[in-house]
Amino acid sequence: MGVALVGSLVQWVVLAAWGITGHIAQAPETSFFVILAIGILMTGVTLWGIWNLLRPVSMVATFLDKYVKSGEITDLPSDYEDEIGTIMRNTRNTVVKLDRSMREVTLASEIDAITGLRNRHASAERLQQDLARADRSQVPVTMVVFDIDDFRKLNERYGTKVGDVCLQHFASVAAGSIREGDWIGRWGGDEFLVVLWGADSEIAEAVIWRIRRNVAASEMAHEAGIKLSASYGYSTHLPGQLNHEFLNKADSALLQAKKQGRNRVCGEPSVAR
Repeated sequence: MGVALVGSLVQWVVLAAWGITGHIAQAPETSFFVILAIGILMTGVTLWGIWNLLRPVSMVATFLDKYVKSGEITDLPSDYEDEIGTIMRNTRNTVVKLDRSMREVTLASEIDAITGLRNRHASAERLQQDLARADRSQVPVTMVVFDIDDFRKLNERYGTKVGDVCLQHFASVAAGSIREGDWIGRWGGDEFLVVLWGADSEIAEAVIWRIRRNVAASEMAHEAGIKLSASYGYSTHLPGQLNHEFLNKADSALLQAKKQGRNRVCGEPSVAR
């Protein structure tokens, strides 16, 4: 407001001074052009001043627009020492804290608290994405479902704290046994899910064998008399296959492995060990 006021008053002050001193009467044409030039100059100065005042507001608006549309947090100038500088710094700091909090909440909603793996909800979403991508790319995807043998008895004998440690240990060993690009999630209870991209039954069985070998050789397998093993069922999703059929076949294979005495592997083609 001050900039606009000064810009509008200067030409009137000049006009009054010019009239008092008699310049207007002596040289009216020259006075007209001088006053016109001063008016144009002061209008430009006023617009420039207003633009400089509004520029920080525009930068804050652009900063917020980018964050809302893409989640990108850009820099804001830090050389403003007045109130607008305080607003810009506080705006950016608030957005950074908000973004960090939102990411933590999102991560917490997707990660299983005990094992640190994807929980069932996040695993189901990732699986659907992988299956859709597999259909587009015409690439097979194999899903392995497995659960720890006699886990309920283990909990009853040693307690849930030891049971949680077993879950963590099994998840860690299994995660370290799969190929790069594959992923593992906790499907629920003592049941886990491994998704093998571009894998057929032969690759699936090789990965399962490596998990079984590493679990058997791990320290937890011999601690306090605890020997961990699991039953495995797998199914290969072919492009165009219905997702629920694919999931049902993996579940059926796991059930078959349990019926055969646990610590078994079943899938398509059905193989038992």
